[in-house]
Amino acid sequence: AIKVFSAGEPLYLYLIDEVQGTPVVPPRVSEDDPPVYPIKIETKSDEYISFMTTAMPYIQTGFKFLKGINTVATLAKSLGVPSLDKDMLVNIGQNIEKAKKM
Repeated sequence: AIKVFSAGEPLYLYLIDEVQGTPVVPPRVSEDDPPVYPIKIETKSDEYISFMTTAMPYIQTGFKFLKGINTVATLAKSLGVPSLDKDMLVNIGQNIEKAKKM
């Protein structure tokens, strides 16, 4: 599920290989190197607020694109192409609207 993009609890980022569906983990140079994951994102920092302010137009554009693609995918569902659940799309849209108002 998508959380509201506002400041609060920290978020954790994992880079995922889209083909295999597994986390991408670079090799450690030595045993003393700290582990890569989880990558912690502090949502109460000024950097996070600045990033989200800058990234929000791209997030909105991506969401609109996703909704359009989902409409096409719904038409192609008879061919076995999956589409997103309508409740999920509504939830994402509401969270983006909440984040815009902050």
